[in-house]
Amino acid sequence: MSKSKLINVIPDPLYNPETQSYTETRTPISPRTKIGRGTTIAKFLGSSGNKTSFDHIEYESLRREIARNLTLHARAIDLINGNTFRFNDHRVVVSEGVCKRHPIDTGDPIMAAKALGRLCYYQVVDVYGDIDFEKTFDVAMFWLQHLKFQKLILDYDDYSPDGALTVQIGLLMPEVPMDYQIEKKRFNQEVETVYNNYKLEPYLVEFLQKEEANPP
Repeated sequence: MSKSKLINVIPDPLYNPETQSYTETRTPISPRTKIGRGTTIAKFLGSSGNKTSFDHIEYESLRREIARNLTLHARAIDLINGNTFRFNDHRVVVSEGVCKRHPIDTGDPIMAAKALGRLCYYQVVDVYGDIDFEKTFDVAMFWLQHLKFQKLILDYDDYSPDGALTVQIGLLMPEVPMDYQIEKKRFNQEVETVYNNYKLEPYLVEFLQKEEANPP
């Protein structure tokens, strides 16, 4: 394939899973493996309040594949958390990362993408750990303008028992091969806004946080 149709996404050697893996250093890929500046695989294991062990991944080759895919997510995080000028007092945290697939998930492309570290969801929180709706939209716009991805999902829902609105951002990345050469067309830059799992628009829509009613 012509090199003009490929994008090189090889990470810094310090964070390249291929140079940290068992084949190179006799050290297996683990939750402690660094995949970005200040970022290890552990950050992506499971979801908020439901962490996933990496022990269910038996094969080193599959661990390396997951680690390679996560290097693109580590870049996305650093693009925000490393930008103290624009996103000071805010940070991106992983709300849904690598999950363990179960028999019921067979044939589900979304669960497959999550299990392989291709699809992760993020919350944008302030210094108190609270979700910031305005900054979440800003982060989504910033990623849209400065990050290569397959799909970006601005995901709202009010499923919580108290009906409070919440928001997170999903990032779907293409599979990263061992040579880190990805076809340009795999970076679709597809965008959608979702509310309660219902697709609203093929672009970003900003919802305002519900204001609490004043007590009588």
